[in-house]
Amino acid sequence: MKTAPATPTSPRLVYATQDTGDVQVFGLTAENYRPDAVRRAALIDKQPFGGFTIEIIHRDQTGVVFTIKQDRNTLAMSRANYDPQRKQLTLLTKLMTAPEEAVMLADLEQCAAIGLLLPGFPELPG
Repeated sequence: MKTAPATPTSPRLVYATQDTGDVQVFGLTAENYRPDAVRRAALIDKQPFGGFTIEIIHRDQTGVVFTIKQDRNTLAMSRANYDPQRKQLTLLTKLMTAPEEAVMLADLEQCAAIGLLLPGFPELPG
């Protein structure tokens, strides 16, 4: 459960789900995202965890596009980018799974995006 709120000037993660139009904003803090979970999620492309894998589709200096799979089934496709001037990580997701699986999947996606784009988390660039 994320408890640290985002303020207009604090580092934040903006999570948008394309299918529902839902947008949530969370403080981008170690209080909301445990650094050990972030590091673990970022490695799922190399070391599957609990049947989950991440496949990086595209990566460049502006961000990363990745899918999350479970047992070879694609559950979501996500695009994440980080703006160091605004200290904002934006994550746009297209779900390809049942809505009841989306909550657990959202946490995994958010941790993966943070770990892939901000390897020194909770320290932030910029």
